[in-house]
Amino acid sequence: MKFKEWNEIAELVGITAIVVSLVFVGFELRQSTAIARSDAFSSFSSQFFDLTSSAALDERMSGLISQVNQGALPEDFKPEDQVSIRMYQGAAVRVWEGLFRSVQAGVLPEDALESAASGILINNKYFRSTWAATKQLYTSDFIAYFESLPWNE
Repeated sequence: MKFKEWNEIAELVGITAIVVSLVFVGFELRQSTAIARSDAFSSFSSQFFDLTSSAALDERMSGLISQVNQGALPEDFKPEDQVSIRMYQGAAVRVWEGLFRSVQAGVLPEDALESAASGILINNKYFRSTWAATKQLYTSDFIAYFESLPWNE
């Protein structure tokens, strides 16, 4: 074989190697994205579970939640109970914000927000009466999203 023939074979092998390596990188990227998505969903689920189970297992907190769900407003509670409820609601909103940020970063698909639960202690009169003060703790893009939720009207 002549040098030119060897050169053409080497170029063909080189091009094939590049294509194979790009396919491999694509596969690895797809796998990495799937893992990141799984981790983000798992994180949201874990945080949501921790939040709900802590309330369910705490007799005092479950009693406060029950009162809030029955329409109680801040003035119906002692100051220390108001703090507990507001902290709990703040934690619920932070869980939502984490999900929102995962979607915003492209880790989770847009429908992850639509299919998530509406939250704990968020869709009630108590939360609506305190939201004006609470929302100052969040960024404007999250506030706009959160206030656009259908159950938040």
